[in-house]
Amino acid sequence: MLDSRTCLPLISGESPRLMTKAPPLPRLLFIDDDPGVLSTLSMVFQRDYETMEARNVDDALSLFQMKRPQAVTLDLCMPHIDGLEGLRHLRRLDAKVPIIVLTGNSTHESAKEALRLGATDYLEKPFDATEVRESVQRHLSGLSGPARPLTARPASATAPELLECLHDLSNPMTIISMQCEVMDMLLQQHELEGKKLEAAKLRIAMDTVLRQTRHCRELLKQWKEVGRITHARPDPVDICELLSNLAEDLLPSTTEHTVRIDWRKPASPVFVLGHLRELTRMFSNLVLNAVQACPPKGGSVVIACQSAPGCVRVDITDNGPGISPAHFPHIFRPFFTTKGPAGNGLGLHIARRIALAHQGRIEVSSQAGKGCRFSVFLPLPAAGAAS
Repeated sequence: MLDSRTCLPLISGESPRLMTKAPPLPRLLFIDDDPGVLSTLSMVFQRDYETMEARNVDDALSLFQMKRPQAVTLDLCMPHIDGLEGLRHLRRLDAKVPIIVLTGNSTHESAKEALRLGATDYLEKPFDATEVRESVQRHLSGLSGPARPLTARPASATAPELLECLHDLSNPMTIISMQCEVMDMLLQQHELEGKKLEAAKLRIAMDTVLRQTRHCRELLKQWKEVGRITHARPDPVDICELLSNLAEDLLPSTTEHTVRIDWRKPASPVFVLGHLRELTRMFSNLVLNAVQACPPKGGSVVIACQSAPGCVRVDITDNGPGISPAHFPHIFRPFFTTKGPAGNGLGLHIARRIALAHQGRIEVSSQAGKGCRFSVFLPLPAAGAAS
């Protein structure tokens, strides 16, 4: 019996030939919530490695225990269980496997914490394919070298809104960079080795670059919209008339979602000082959010307006499933959404910014399974100012 080898058939006059089985490819596990990043990393490494992908920490831990990869890449900004907590879990399973953190939302503190928890290396998005390949190869060969100097920005150096924008642009820019390198590699093989150009792979890479470029353009347009809060002189705005027009304008949306809007209009007008376009935008975002939260049948949204001491209060209440306590701290963050591809995560963020620009605020109350209420408080104008 021949270990790990197979005898080839004898041809007359020949000695037995032996074919050694190819050794198994090293396994890599990529953990990232962006499917584009995952598929691009797999394309970059698939020739020399067996690749596995996980979009959340729970799936990653299951794959890790079943397949025991030789190296792991890990994004810090993950849903449900974040990357740092995932790093703790992975280190409990294996104290030595190389874990390379790849993130687009890094600070000096997060980098230090990742390294303290056992990260082997730390790369900021956008990175290129060469950089991540060299890191994986270096750590698999045991030639890790000196620790990488921490260059991540201090936590307070940049406005939170800009950090969010940079994070959301970093993923598509990383994908574009690596896909361009994949295309370059395919073209070099064609030119230098005389191989037939792999048109299908090249087409996949080009389509990905085009799709991610469009995604970047859309992100930039959305961020322009986020920043488009006017500082012009305010005018008197009748909140009751605004909400009446809004309820009428949203009838097609409510019909599509089989939702009934109950607008409880007060007997007399209620004025605030503000900007009609922006206040309409704020209430439209809040009402549409309520409509989309309602159940497919029997949905109901109640809009009520009343005067409170020194302010006007507008309540928008739905009978949807409510907001999970885990999501409460994040609902006003830009690009945070629980609606999947159907939502862009900007509606509530924009609404809150408009309320703050009008010296107002938005409060939220919710109970699981019993709906949600958004309450907008806007200051009443001084006596005579609304005339």
